[in-house]
Amino acid sequence: MSTAVGVVVPTLNEAAALPALAQRLREIGVPASGVVVADCASDDGTPEVAGGLGLGVIGVARDAGRGGALRAGESWWMRAADPPGVVWFVHADTAPPSDALSWMRRVLDEPGRVAGAFEFRLDRSGVGWWARRTLRAVTYANRVRYRISGVHFGDQCLFVRAEALRAIGGVPDPPILEDVLLCRRLRAQFGRRAIGLARGTAVTSARRFLRHGIVRQALRDWGVLLALRLGVSPRRLCRGYNRDNRGAPGGGRPAPKRPGGAGVAGR
Repeated sequence: MSTAVGVVVPTLNEAAALPALAQRLREIGVPASGVVVADCASDDGTPEVAGGLGLGVIGVARDAGRGGALRAGESWWMRAADPPGVVWFVHADTAPPSDALSWMRRVLDEPGRVAGAFEFRLDRSGVGWWARRTLRAVTYANRVRYRISGVHFGDQCLFVRAEALRAIGGVPDPPILEDVLLCRRLRAQFGRRAIGLARGTAVTSARRFLRHGIVRQALRDWGVLLALRLGVSPRRLCRGYNRDNRGAPGGGRPAPKRPGGAGVAGR
């Protein structure tokens, strides 16, 4: 793979997390001009922080949810003067691996691959012994789940070739479970090998689990997956799901001028 990467970060009240993520992306090799923040009416100054960091910023309607935010960010890059070959979806509270671009290149160079995701791990720093053990168990259970199902969550930093997104009509835009539906559409369109697993690890904040209870939150996540499989609509599930602040619904803002280029993925 020798192409440019455009990063989309969905946000709701992520002013505190954005500087660390922007720094991480710079270290990886993606400049500020290669990142757009799709903000959902944050009231903590997230758009201002993003703008101060040199990131692109767009607003999303309040009822759009994270799916709508990702779709808006994807559309930003598709309309750019120099659209990227790969769109990379990164949550504000998730740290991609330092060699992410190398892993992306390896995955997308494999025959039949049009997308990929990184290994998942919950951040266990700063918590007690029992919480560390429980978070480790949840991490392991999720790794087993996505290896069996081939369906990955957004906190695995999904990346997709732009032409593949166009072929499936873009990112699905329900308020939640857009990542699951995206994986399903890619596999339906391009086959079971469409999504590769990069061995680099994306470390995501455990705040949602710590806030609501680790086991309770894990069971709730898996219950929502089961309900979707049984035919319950994502919008109905959203009404009963405790959405966290990693990229949830937001209000609209006018989009500023788009950047002309994207970050370089590597040669």
